[in-house]
Amino acid sequence: MAICAERTAIVKAVSEGQREFTAIAIATRDGGSPCGACRQVMSEFAPHLRVLLTDDAGHVRQFTLDQLLPESFGPESLK
Repeated sequence: MAICAERTAIVKAVSEGQREFTAIAIATRDGGSPCGACRQVMSEFAPHLRVLLTDDAGHVRQFTLDQLLPESFGPESLK
């Protein structure tokens, strides 16, 4: 498994003191969605994140993280 840009961005932001996230924009050639590992990290740090996906033609799709990772395991699962 490689280190994706999404996880790198989140971990770097957290290491710099950022703790609240509202959205992430992901630009790929074909507008693909984040991998499962990235979805899990997003869920742990920002369970209500908006995810914007765009392709090289500028088409944008918007999702909630719940739509991309339903029934996720998050901090609330550790009660």
